[in-house]
Amino acid sequence: MTETPPGESPGWSRRGFVGTTAAAIGVASLGITPTASAKTTQTAAGASVNDDRLPAFPGAEGAGKWSKGGRGGSVYEVTTLADSGPGSFRDAVSGSDRTIVFRVSGTIQLQSGLKIAGSNLTIAGQTAPGGGICVAGYGTNIAGGAHDIVMRYLRFRLGDENAVADDAFNTNVPGSVSPEIRNLIIDHCSFSWAVDECLSPYGNFDVTVQWCIVSEGLALSAHPKNRHGYGGIWGGERNTYHHNLVAHQGGRQPRFGYTEGITLEVDHYNNVIYDHGYTSVYGGEWANGINIMNNFYKPGPTTLDEVAPVVVSANRGGQWYIAGNQVDGHPDVTAHNRRGIRYPIGGIVELAEPQPIPGRGDLQTASKAYDAVLAGAGAILPKRDAADARVVEEARTGTGRLINSQKQVGGYPELVQTEAPVDSDHDGIPDWWEQANGLDPNDPSDAQKIAPNGYTYLENYLNSLVPDPVGNPAVRITSPAQNTTFAGRTAPTVTIKADASAAKGGQLAKVEFFAGDQVIGVATQAPYQVQWKNVADGSYWITARATDKNGTATQSIAVQVHVNKQNGTTGWTSAAVGKPPVPGSGSLDGGVLTIKGSGRIYGRTSNFHYVYRKLQVGGVAQITARLDKISKIANGLTAGLMIRDSLDPAAPFMYGGIGFGVAGGYGTVNDNASAAPTATDDGGMKAQAIRLQTDGSVPSVGPWPWDDSYLDPTKVYWLRLLRRERPQQFGDVEFEAFISTDQVKWDRFGYEKLVMPSRTFYIGFAIDGGRLDDNGLIDYGTAQFSNITLEQQ
Repeated sequence: MTETPPGESPGWSRRGFVGTTAAAIGVASLGITPTASAKTTQTAAGASVNDDRLPAFPGAEGAGKWSKGGRGGSVYEVTTLADSGPGSFRDAVSGSDRTIVFRVSGTIQLQSGLKIAGSNLTIAGQTAPGGGICVAGYGTNIAGGAHDIVMRYLRFRLGDENAVADDAFNTNVPGSVSPEIRNLIIDHCSFSWAVDECLSPYGNFDVTVQWCIVSEGLALSAHPKNRHGYGGIWGGERNTYHHNLVAHQGGRQPRFGYTEGITLEVDHYNNVIYDHGYTSVYGGEWANGINIMNNFYKPGPTTLDEVAPVVVSANRGGQWYIAGNQVDGHPDVTAHNRRGIRYPIGGIVELAEPQPIPGRGDLQTASKAYDAVLAGAGAILPKRDAADARVVEEARTGTGRLINSQKQVGGYPELVQTEAPVDSDHDGIPDWWEQANGLDPNDPSDAQKIAPNGYTYLENYLNSLVPDPVGNPAVRITSPAQNTTFAGRTAPTVTIKADASAAKGGQLAKVEFFAGDQVIGVATQAPYQVQWKNVADGSYWITARATDKNGTATQSIAVQVHVNKQNGTTGWTSAAVGKPPVPGSGSLDGGVLTIKGSGRIYGRTSNFHYVYRKLQVGGVAQITARLDKISKIANGLTAGLMIRDSLDPAAPFMYGGIGFGVAGGYGTVNDNASAAPTATDDGGMKAQAIRLQTDGSVPSVGPWPWDDSYLDPTKVYWLRLLRRERPQQFGDVEFEAFISTDQVKWDRFGYEKLVMPSRTFYIGFAIDGGRLDDNGLIDYGTAQFSNITLEQQ
């Protein structure tokens, strides 16, 4: 959904309320009553006792544990990967009282949003023959009023191909809690590559999400609020979330969302939160009870330093039980979880015992849960796909990062189709299993008969399927290194090498090499390498996919490479200011200047790439150009026009350009003084004026438009930067920055008076790599300017 997260907003305090006396103080100040612990249906650990209801399947836990699904109903066979029509998944979920089995494997490319409208449904993704099922292209939603749904072993990977700001999967009814959704369990599914949120099951009753992977929301993609792509909003009345992996999400890891008219009661235990970018778990305003127990937090390459130790950023008015959580790299927080709580003004109620939630299983320690989740989460039946295998390996090794497109990590995995087992009576049970278990393969009615254990024979067959004992292959690119640049006048040949091996008991079949989601070469034996010839100018994400002879695959961690065609910059000089982490480039071809670079434009330790001319002071100097292209790859990336007193990184300068996530102030989230600008949350495109005086370490930044609106990314903008000597005193210089869409109407977005005492100055084009989040990641920006004019009089 499109709710704006609070993040680490101003006004947070270190106050909280603990124990019975403190809780009473908290209740008095908030005007609420803490929920009493149940005494008859919960053990001390909160597990249910004396409940003889049949679980949805063996291993089901939590509040959705007793969903009936399609037990006793008909069988629907999905026989096509088409979007709609007879035998399609869309048709299958339009009805009720059925078990859905799959006679095909592969990716279903939706042509519009998919609504699961039926109730009493079992969706058995584990029956797909071969690589399994993925639903892509548009979001999937469970309709209001649906109930008793069991969904297992499916993948929902939205992607950016259709540029829709959808969740990959959600269950909420926006703006309403009626008709309600009840009795839902989602088990061993994978949700990723959402433009909005990957998984948002909130505002519902009696829900379990277990053993799922929720990964890689697309950060800077097609969302109208710009930077987005989050984990999800979770919560409802009696909701359980356990043994899930939430990885590479900028925010909402999850956010626990309040819904008008229902209580917020949540078990959140034994989950792994990895590489949580700029927020941790948060929300929970007015919650009746949220239990955050024995979860494993592992900061990753994208995680901000100030976010890394945070277990929960609680919103006002909620009741929480927080214990047993482990924060990797922060033993003090692990030992005392209260040190990882960010308290709101007004405080929270900290419960002395967990809020009772039905169906709770036996809790593992956080460290044991970490191992179990990495080994078993996600759609591991029929087999874990290459994308999930990569994400798990990144979580294990502390690698990877937020992405903007699935193309950065190799695109959609190939889900190989194999022959479906013979099922003569089309009752969902293959003939071989019926024969082995005393059933008649020509009698469809026996699938719905009740076996001695209380399940139908169809359920027993579905529950008997287990993962392939042979795991996923291992693969990594060994050359080129991360952020290698290839510069020259001709298109280079790039040699790409990888190490790859099959898991124990397997045999490797091939290693495919990708640039984005396009295959650029295949190697079938060691040494695994390809020659990528005549590589065009551009930045590329390189991966390798290793596949064994059973079709089980793993995608490697992505490596960025940059090919910079060198045509020279006649009349201009191309050079670095400071020490950018990756060498930049400037190239002038047919009147179009392409400039590339990394680092950041800020303060007295700027690091960026600059294409400039050196001029003598005097009169008025003005540079004008059309910005035809700017790469939207990182929050804070900016490209534009710059005038400097010298090439020293500490020299005063005036800059007028366009960037993403432009901030109007400086400092970090926790208000420590810094020379680094703080990015806005959403990454919208604005013009910005940056000025550095002769004294002081921190520049000022002025975004434009000055209100909450943004520039239109579909338009082309002209920029102009003017330098005017003031006659009163030498070195007293006036600057103005302008922007236009038509060269007729110019809007001034920057004005400054600076002291520049030198007899010469530098004027030209600047670009950086952004990364205002200050987490050590390196991005590489590209911009193109044309219609360049430089005047001095």
